[in-house]
Amino acid sequence: RCARAALDLPPDQPSAQAAVVVVVVGSTSGTGTVISEDGYVLTAAHVVGAQTSALLRFKSGLELPAEVVRVDAARDAALLKVPGRGHACLRTEPKPVGVGTEIWAIGNPLAEELARSVTRGIASGNRTIQDRRYLQTDAAVNPGNSGGPLLDARGRLRGLVVVKLEGYGIEGLA
Repeated sequence: RCARAALDLPPDQPSAQAAVVVVVVGSTSGTGTVISEDGYVLTAAHVVGAQTSALLRFKSGLELPAEVVRVDAARDAALLKVPGRGHACLRTEPKPVGVGTEIWAIGNPLAEELARSVTRGIASGNRTIQDRRYLQTDAAVNPGNSGGPLLDARGRLRGLVVVKLEGYGIEGLA
């Protein structure tokens, strides 16, 4: 659990960004979300694939090795663990998000040079597809955002970026 006080977005965006990491696995990268002060990190399972370790890069410049603790491929979620204590983290909130609620996405779209980019959208819907729950949003996300947080106005983690639909005539569907 993250004992951090609630945030107020957008003013506290730098504090939220401090809890978002670049997840490097081989020659690819994605995004991770620190959820506890003792180093537990959520990301998308497709970011780590079948690997058992990754390298995490923090906003501060710190780089730490991470162990893949658990993978749920069906939900496209993975739990990682880095050493140490006192990590910046984001609180979680498991309750469904109301449609129309503002949502912020933080991630590393396309390249690490764009790490911790912030976009804002709304919760477009709560969906259940093949017995899996999804929070649909129109917040702009791109490859590299996978595993990054979807936050509410209090800076609480409400979901992870796992998929974006692309194609002719499709916009803002993630």
